Amino acid sequence: MKTYIVTQENLPQAVQFALRECIARQDLNHEQENPVLARDLNYGISALRLIESELQTGNTRLRHQRSGTFIRYVIDEGAGMALDDELKKLIVKIEDVYKRF
Repeated sequence: MKTYIVTQENLPQAVQFALRECIARQDLNHEQENPVLARDLNYGISALRLIESELQTGNTRLRHQRSGTFIRYVIDEGAGMALDDELKKLIVKIEDVYKRF
């Protein structure tokens, strides 16, 4: 996966890119049946879809009310996550930029 720089200007494209990556990996995981990876991907997809929905509709919450679900999940799960570091960091960057936007 390429390194992706996330900014306020390219946030919608970054969300789409990360969502496609997560869904592709979810499809691959159905063959491998790794429950930890499945859970990691579900949290990532859920967080990205929420951000995508809010960006598309324009109904964004106040800055202090925006979700940091995936960031909290990463903190809670720590080293127990099966998701690769690059995709995990990308989703965290997306949430971070979204919370600041």
